[in-house]
Amino acid sequence: MRRSKYFIFILFGLLYFSGLFAQSQIDTSYIQSFSKKNDIEVYSGFTNTVFHFRHLNNDNFFSHHKLIANTRASMGFTFDYKWLSIDYSKNLPGTAINNRATSIKALGLHFRTRRNNYLIEAGTQKFKGLVLPLNRRQREFENYNDINYRNYSARVIYIFNAGKFSLKAAESYSALQLRSADSFMFGVSSLYQHFKLKSDLIGSYERSDSLFLNAVRKNPKTFNILYTVGYTYNFVFDRGKWSVNPGFFAGAGWQKSISGEQQKRFKGISDFQVYLNAGHNGDLFYYYIRAKYYRLFNHLVSSDMSTRNDALSLTLGYRIGTLKHKIFGLL
Repeated sequence: MRRSKYFIFILFGLLYFSGLFAQSQIDTSYIQSFSKKNDIEVYSGFTNTVFHFRHLNNDNFFSHHKLIANTRASMGFTFDYKWLSIDYSKNLPGTAINNRATSIKALGLHFRTRRNNYLIEAGTQKFKGLVLPLNRRQREFENYNDINYRNYSARVIYIFNAGKFSLKAAESYSALQLRSADSFMFGVSSLYQHFKLKSDLIGSYERSDSLFLNAVRKNPKTFNILYTVGYTYNFVFDRGKWSVNPGFFAGAGWQKSISGEQQKRFKGISDFQVYLNAGHNGDLFYYYIRAKYYRLFNHLVSSDMSTRNDALSLTLGYRIGTLKHKIFGLL
């Protein structure tokens, strides 16, 4: 219940914060909307989530080692309707890092809403077990079935040049960018993350004396706040039918440990992200390729931990109209 309260508090706080931004006057020579403003997307691609650990009390085993979410290729769909965006994906069978570890899985759910000036997104992710690569070439792994990881995240981004630059056109192809334009952006994000050992027993691991496992046994929880700045440019061709959109974010903030050791200490953290979107935008159908690399430098108990997320996907989208009656009285 406490984790859900954190998530709900963060989400509603960002929604309130976004309401303070006034809408920019759109320059229609740069940006146009489609007659059908909603869409359904199907996508497939590759994702990686890696936890790097360093300097864990001189632990020889986990110093400069990493644990990996057992993911690889996935397929999913996104439903964008009015102010709500729901995203769900599932790993494709036989494409995991370690296909023999069938009990180690990943689950996720994300929500997103966009306006001219800002983007709001929130989500949750869970890894049921993690994999330690011993020899990737020979496909040797050690499976940590007893370690679960869960996070809740939320982010709001403000677009400064929203009158001429459309993040909706550049990122999700839900608007039409007629002429090339750029914008600086400012973001505030929060992240609650929790490592948990499902049982008191460490299990029959080869490195059961590792200090890392002793640290995870304490079920460490952390809460992060990050302030980021970014820049993006959308290169468009043929009046917006084709576009290429590179961008980056970099930021810093603080982390509070709310369980385990050093509960009262605040620590500095940082992150950066680079991405590239490229594709075709049409009146009914559209498609685009997305590549992303994200790195978060934070902490876990006595170690320095960096989390790496990288992804490459292909998305196919179809635009739909608006129903005459509201869905559940809200949409």
